[in-house]
Amino acid sequence: MRYVSCRDVEGHVASDFYCSDQPKPASVEVCIMKNCGIWRTGEWSSCSRSCGKGIASRLVACVSLEDLEHQRDKPVHCEISQRPSHEKMCNHGDCIPQKHFDIASISTNRVEHTAHWRVGPWGAVSKHLISMW
Repeated sequence: MRYVSCRDVEGHVASDFYCSDQPKPASVEVCIMKNCGIWRTGEWSSCSRSCGKGIASRLVACVSLEDLEHQRDKPVHCEISQRPSHEKMCNHGDCIPQKHFDIASISTNRVEHTAHWRVGPWGAVSKHLISMW
């Protein structure tokens, strides 16, 4: 609804008679309100990488206010500028360079020479071993 009035040349309210040569603008307009929607978000996924920079994602959907749990609506029923992000950067710290792993490199399909010994530091000499000599 809006205010509509006839005005004279000085801007004062005049009788509708003085404006009768022009169609009077509507003071009431019929409008159909469509159901509005809201943005709903799911839980963030785990990071796409276990180390270094990766991406986590989540479901973002526009849902009807009438049925927030089940009905997915068209995104046009939600304010696009208010849409939450569906991806974010994640970082679990630097990856350990491969040279730090104690693993032999494989350059052929041959199986021999792929195993190796790994030794720890020497421990203290026990009294039992000294008496054996």
